[in-house]
Amino acid sequence: MRSIHLLLAGAATGFCALTAPAAFATCAPTDTGTPACVAGRSSTIANDQVRLDTAFADLQLTVHDAPTVAGAATAAGNTVGLDSAGRAALLQSSQRLHGAAAATSTVRVGGTDHLANAATATGNGLAASTQRADLTVEGFQQAQGGPIRATATTTARAVIDSVTAATAGANVATVADQTGTNRLRLTQEADTTVEARAEADHCCVAGSAATSALASANSVAVTG
Repeated sequence: MRSIHLLLAGAATGFCALTAPAAFATCAPTDTGTPACVAGRSSTIANDQVRLDTAFADLQLTVHDAPTVAGAATAAGNTVGLDSAGRAALLQSSQRLHGAAAATSTVRVGGTDHLANAATATGNGLAASTQRADLTVEGFQQAQGGPIRATATTTARAVIDSVTAATAGANVATVADQTGTNRLRLTQEADTTVEARAEADHCCVAGSAATSALASANSVAVTG
């Protein structure tokens, strides 16, 4: 009989996730703790976010034996999301982080088939998308003060597949549009340390083991 021991509350499969809430502004928060702006009748959304202190998430997960084990820690200073279907949308956003964001995920496993461990720290995050409509984003992101740090540590004896990932970003923006036109005017300023550390220690791996660490000061991705 397989037994599972969790230092933090999780599901029966050995999954446990901890999210540090972001600083909310005019956009309504969702159940996940991230403000989401959905353009319905109104096509103009104004967002102004300022965070002065630290957002942190610290996960400690211990599993003796389970078929699947997953741990995730996510910390974000300010986040905003917009999605519009069939109506043109304008997002005017200002995000300023004067503190730190730190995510630490530590997973210890005796034996498992599939193992995933991830830590994600974001200073300012913006995601906007439309379907069958035009999208205009005018944004400003500034991260300064404390460090943006993500640390993922995995220790396991016997596994089949294992993935350990740490991702840290001071300012991150993603803009996507389907069958429409993208217009993006964005300024990103990062005056802080950004660190991503991933470490995995396995005794025996029957399939594959992957480890990644990604740190970025300013990042923009546009598709459409």
